[in-house]
Amino acid sequence: MLGLAQRAGKLISGEELVIKAIQEEKAKLVFWQMMQLVT
Repeated sequence: MLGLAQRAGKLISGEELVIKAIQEEKAKLVFWQMMQLVT
């Protein structure tokens, strides 16, 4: 599904771009991965 969205030019990545799309109500679906730092 992500590959199809990317080929259609509908996929954005990067925290700032995603937040902007959400604020402008342009985002339809958001996958968010939390990264855990291991020390």
